[in-house]
Amino acid sequence: ARLQPGFEEFNPDNWLPTYTLPQLAQRGYSPVDPVAPDALATTVTLDGSDGKQYWFGFQNYYAITRYNNSKMYAMAVYQLSQAIAGKQIPSA
Repeated sequence: ARLQPGFEEFNPDNWLPTYTLPQLAQRGYSPVDPVAPDALATTVTLDGSDGKQYWFGFQNYYAITRYNNSKMYAMAVYQLSQAIAGKQIPSA
């Protein structure tokens, strides 16, 4: 995701994906890659080597955090899935 300049980070109390894309857009967030218009998401903020990274977490992200309540663990699972699929992994 991308956080538009002038907006504050939105860090919900949990990672349940309950926000629509228009609701997240009102908070300054927009998708980097195409997202289904009816998708429900939450925001995830990570510290990367080049500064803050903003992500949308969907139902699969929430399911992973039910097993291990760590956003770093969930991101590692995502990156592993991308590597297995032969896709480029964004730098941290």
